[in-house]
Amino acid sequence: MTAITGLRFSRTSELVAFSCDDLSIRVVDIETRKLVREFWGCVGQVNDFVFSPDGRWVIAASMDSLVRVWDLPTGHLIDIFRVPKTCTALSMSSTGEFLATAHADGKQIDLWSNRSLFMPVSTKNVDESIATDISVPSTSGENGIAPVETAFAD
Repeated sequence: MTAITGLRFSRTSELVAFSCDDLSIRVVDIETRKLVREFWGCVGQVNDFVFSPDGRWVIAASMDSLVRVWDLPTGHLIDIFRVPKTCTALSMSSTGEFLATAHADGKQIDLWSNRSLFMPVSTKNVDESIATDISVPSTSGENGIAPVETAFAD
């Protein structure tokens, strides 16, 4: 027995995903009412998760400051990275180009480019031990100019 802590629906694939208090994410087919996938690996509560717009990926953020990307057709963990502050909420743009994240410090929303737009992304299962530390995007310009000053620069 486990309690459901979150629910997301994918219109493109007619799937529903549940985050559970046993630290798993379970994906169920709405039509057949059968369990399609179970994703494990989050350490600590699943803070938020989302389907990609095409319904192919499930992206999750948990208390261990890791963002995980699972491929639904294969069930593999295909990407994982660690952010400096725990991600409390995330959302993917409707075009799939960007991932927006909000963090525990609550001061900004960070936008991440989808790397699959620039290079092929393997669906091979990756080991969680390869999680790389990623720094959050900066709000300053290339030469360290603050955002307000950048707005008034030529």
